Amino acid sequence: MQSQDGSKKISISICAINCPLRKTTTFSSFISSLLTSGLFQEVIMQSGSALCDWAIERNPFQYMEQIGEALECFGTSEELATCLRTKSAEALISAQEGLHAIWITPMRATPIVDNEWRGDAALLPADPEILMDSGAFPNIPIMLGVTSEEGLLAYCPIRLEVGAQKFQDPEYFKQELLPKILSSLLDDPSEIDSISKAVLGQYLEGVDIENDTKVVISEMVNLLGDLIFYGCHWKTLEKFAMNPRLSVYSYVFSHRTPRSPSSLKLLTQGLRHEGTYHPIFDSGVAHGDELYYLFEPNGHAKGFGSRPERLTLTDERMAEMMTQIWVTFASTGYAKIIFMQFFTTTS
Repeated sequence: MQSQDGSKKISISICAINCPLRKTTTFSSFISSLLTSGLFQEVIMQSGSALCDWAIERNPFQYMEQIGEALECFGTSEELATCLRTKSAEALISAQEGLHAIWITPMRATPIVDNEWRGDAALLPADPEILMDSGAFPNIPIMLGVTSEEGLLAYCPIRLEVGAQKFQDPEYFKQELLPKILSSLLDDPSEIDSISKAVLGQYLEGVDIENDTKVVISEMVNLLGDLIFYGCHWKTLEKFAMNPRLSVYSYVFSHRTPRSPSSLKLLTQGLRHEGTYHPIFDSGVAHGDELYYLFEPNGHAKGFGSRPERLTLTDERMAEMMTQIWVTFASTGYAKIIFMQFFTTTS
């Protein structure tokens, strides 16, 4: 989209749902840009914010050089950019995936602090936390939330990628796997040895990595959820809540029946095939699962490459309640709590 004077392009996702004329709600984590001032009337942040370690690329030129090397593009910044523009989208994505240490991490194709290159036209002129602490964000209603088991969507593919044998090897887990996960998710992994020891003490103290499979699964889901989503979510919520001029709402989405749609189903099938099971596979609400109830609520849900699934009657009620809350917030700036009768049937 373009700014109101048409002179500055802003790459930001927007969504208007039954909104009055000239009211626009953004589904975005980046509301600290001065260029977005006055463009939006409400903000909805779902499972993440600009304060997450993965949300900002701190060394974009190094990343561009690494992508360039994989695609045989070299030279100055301008020469690299010119060469990379000749590559197909498939080649660029493949080069990015080749830099992943584990799962889809580190996530480096993210926004950057761009004042050094764009000056006054920068979309993100400083670190988001610095901008937030200085009050450089619009005083508009904000709703932000998470799902109850965010880390499941990270745990399952990591566990499948690593394999049961390695994951249950205490030495490999402590000396290689955990440091690799932490290094790929933290903004500053320079003290990774001491961080790994602290994490083991916090989440897995006294746990038998080889035999306490269910405990390890629970704690790894907690750890990954904290690292990727919950830590930065609560930090962001706290900063917004400290501003008396803001209307701030927060939610935790935890609805799931045995037949509810979930991004986990294909992944947990793979784990079951390997002989790994935990009740959380059937009841956990992973990252992105609430989207099934917001954007395809008319009886069916499809997402994350899975086949379309029929919503249960209980799911349809949840979808109706969620969309009413979202529409009310987008229209008025208030998140009105709506209570509806829920059925216990899963038909």
